[in-house]
Amino acid sequence: MLPDSLAVPVDERHKYQVGVVDIVAGVFADVESQIKKAIHDADAKVKGIDDERERRKAAVEGAEGVLQNSNKVLSAKKKILAADAVVFKGSRAEWMEASDFKKAAEEKAEKLTSDQSNLKALDETMVTPIVEGAEPAIHSSGEPTILLLQRRLPYFGVDETLLESLPSVAGKEFASRGQFDKMVLQQLQEMIMVGHKTIAKDLAQAKETQVKQDKA
Repeated sequence: MLPDSLAVPVDERHKYQVGVVDIVAGVFADVESQIKKAIHDADAKVKGIDDERERRKAAVEGAEGVLQNSNKVLSAKKKILAADAVVFKGSRAEWMEASDFKKAAEEKAEKLTSDQSNLKALDETMVTPIVEGAEPAIHSSGEPTILLLQRRLPYFGVDETLLESLPSVAGKEFASRGQFDKMVLQQLQEMIMVGHKTIAKDLAQAKETQVKQDKA
């Protein structure tokens, strides 16, 4: 039917043939329209996919940029943290060193204060009475005064050789003491005085150190 209609020139076609051709042409036009629509939809879908790909690519690149910046910031913070750690470690070491130095100064001051008190007690309660002519007594500990002095005074710088003569000198009455005896006692007093001055000087230095450490 269609071939017969198409074989006839357009101006010679019967109305029926024209109708057949128009129907077929309409079908073809509809098919063409559907094909074009399908192609357009496919193109739009492909374009959408491309747009999504570009969007995702841009998002990935943006994320990578953020990550790189974050890594740079993190690296910088690590360096700052490392520097702070070094400073903290150094400060802590300095603080501990200062603390130990202060403690040592305090302990030294306490020891010197005790030495000063002990030497003063030995001088006033034992040496001075002997120099003034009193008989050597027994110390409260039960130890003879002379033996106690011979044992303790060398710690304060008194010559042990000088102390060996002390029992003989102290055993004499004041009026019976000769020139040698007086010389022994005079040297003993001078050495004790030197001990007082040395302790006082060291104690002053120790206290000065304490003051400086307290202000630091």
